Amino acid sequence: MNNLAASITKIVYSFQSGNQIQATYWVTVEKDGDSFATGKTTLILSHDCKILKDKLIPNIKVKSSEHSVTPPEAEDEVQDIMPVVLKKVLSAINELTSIWNVPPGITSNSLTKAKVEVLKSTKSF
Repeated sequence: MNNLAASITKIVYSFQSGNQIQATYWVTVEKDGDSFATGKTTLILSHDCKILKDKLIPNIKVKSSEHSVTPPEAEDEVQDIMPVVLKKVLSAINELTSIWNVPPGITSNSLTKAKVEVLKSTKSF
């Protein structure tokens, strides 16, 4: 894309109420091999994942996304690459969650379409 290459440099996320995740990632954009711009994307993702037998079936959707670019004058050139990075991020999330191992429960009956909910936990040290 116009001699542009992008690589994710940092990802932060936090679980929110209502089975949502807020995630932000930063992207270094290079043009002709030189650092050209830094992109930042903030997402709100919803997840309605289910357990089917011993597999996690991901259902992750983007509720909102916001892209920004530094320096601002690079935004026109970088605007086409940011959605491509977002698509690859979502693909990787779905691929990785679909291979998570779900340990069997205490019963011999396997789970069928059991909803997955993230619970807050506290750690004692």
